[in-house]
Amino acid sequence: VTATDIDEGENARITYSIYHVSNNGGNKFTIDPNTGIISSTGRLQAGEQYSVTIRAVDAKGLSSQGIVELLVAPGPNTRPPQFTARDYYAPVSEGAAINSTVTTVTLVGRGKASIYFHVEPDTGAIRVRDDLRKEADSEYTVDVQAYDQGDPVMSTVLSLTIYVSHSATVPPDVGLGFADTLYTEHVAENSPNGTLVRILPLLNKREHSPDTPLKCRLTESSQNGVFYVKLTEERDCAIYLNTSSLDYETLSEYSLEVQLESIQGLINPDASKAVVKVHVTDANDNAPVFVFPEQSTIANAKEKYFAIATKEMLLGTNVLQVKAKDKDSGDYGKIEYQKNSWTKAAEEYFSLDADTGVISNIQTFENVPTDVLPFKFSVTARDNPNSPQDYNVARASVVINLLQKENQLVVEVADLNAETLRRQSRSFLQAIEEKSGLVAGLEKLTARHYLGENGTLESDTKGTDVWLYLVDPNTGAILSRESTPVKNAIESGVHKAVGARLQAPVSEVRAPLLAAAPPIRPHLAAAPLATALPAALLALAALVLVAATAATIYICASWNRYI
Repeated sequence: VTATDIDEGENARITYSIYHVSNNGGNKFTIDPNTGIISSTGRLQAGEQYSVTIRAVDAKGLSSQGIVELLVAPGPNTRPPQFTARDYYAPVSEGAAINSTVTTVTLVGRGKASIYFHVEPDTGAIRVRDDLRKEADSEYTVDVQAYDQGDPVMSTVLSLTIYVSHSATVPPDVGLGFADTLYTEHVAENSPNGTLVRILPLLNKREHSPDTPLKCRLTESSQNGVFYVKLTEERDCAIYLNTSSLDYETLSEYSLEVQLESIQGLINPDASKAVVKVHVTDANDNAPVFVFPEQSTIANAKEKYFAIATKEMLLGTNVLQVKAKDKDSGDYGKIEYQKNSWTKAAEEYFSLDADTGVISNIQTFENVPTDVLPFKFSVTARDNPNSPQDYNVARASVVINLLQKENQLVVEVADLNAETLRRQSRSFLQAIEEKSGLVAGLEKLTARHYLGENGTLESDTKGTDVWLYLVDPNTGAILSRESTPVKNAIESGVHKAVGARLQAPVSEVRAPLLAAAPPIRPHLAAAPLATALPAALLALAALVLVAATAATIYICASWNRYI
């Protein structure tokens, strides 16, 4: 309601209140004193009428009254119909005549219920729609819905269970059943979805009407998700594969229990179940997969083998071992390694062991031409090596660089020993790769070296020298310390990235230390050979002359004594 006052300012402020409500409705309404909005305090019944007297008072206490006539109109449909019982159970004989009444409710079909039962919408009577002897089911669960004609339409749903009583008795020798109770079957692990595994023939099926309901199902003890069973046109039970993901290596045998269902009394209880042992046979369905234990994080270097050779390597040294795995078993899981895309230089310097994947050198590396470096070639892993057709092949690239002094980089870690760093090698190599964008390789780990007071090379076993090299991921070539990519990597602070990953102080990247050269001692000049040799001969001749003269005098003196 709204009232007006011809005064201005504070005198024009109006306050509203309810003065009186007819039909004892004083506690059913309230009014906002400032806005004049009338509200109900509770539920009102449709058709009720009220006369509400409203008083408007200004700031000086002057008042006026007005009457509001209220008629409660029907509201929206908010209450659904209610069933008289929570659950209904309706027994019915299997021979019940069509259109005979089962019970009276509103029916919403669930499963096959709508095929065999229908409801009369006006009376709620449920009637038999079709011959119940067509099915072996003894119980049907349906949803019952009752709804009104309000706006909006309201409804309620609850459960109705209908029990069908079957009655049939036959001698065991003519009862329905499986021809055998135990079967064994084989299926290949690479069989497609829908593959027929086995048909289980039924006995005495022709002794009964073709309209006799029959059903085959897998019991709860069977792998329902892997197999399914259904009745064939010849009224036998057929087992089919329900997946294309059988795996001999994961599970090689399944045990299925098939249950035959029909009208009670028609089945021979001794032949109502059959167990089927399904053996999964191995197939060459898995290709070899190369294993990269030191996988680089650089995109262009992934799924490649990187290795180094040195000029000091002896003949027959194992430079690298490629390795592949195969999930198959037996011959299907055996792997043979073969050369693939080997260059002339690779053939001259390396050999590949077909059984182990070991690549060794058949020539030393003292005089390798620079134009053949790095060595690049591929190897393949082939499974089932004895089969000319049924096999799978995987391929991997190999890059072998010649490591020389100008490629060596050293990072000192003062507080961690070599064994600790060996366990974390992949982690700090990854940190270097993330910082530099280059492939990082570990040459070796040694005790930390430093120069002593006299320039001698000293060692500290508490710390470690990490010997590294860097490779261009695009060309595969090893980089020297003086190359631009390596200088950029050093300037970007790769040692800080390593230190952060190891959580230990790390020195800047440097070249290997060299001990100071020993001091050169002065030597006395020797007489020229051409001058010294004649003098020595003259001295020797004089000595011989003196000795000969003395000997002659002695002999003469001794001879005179005897005369």
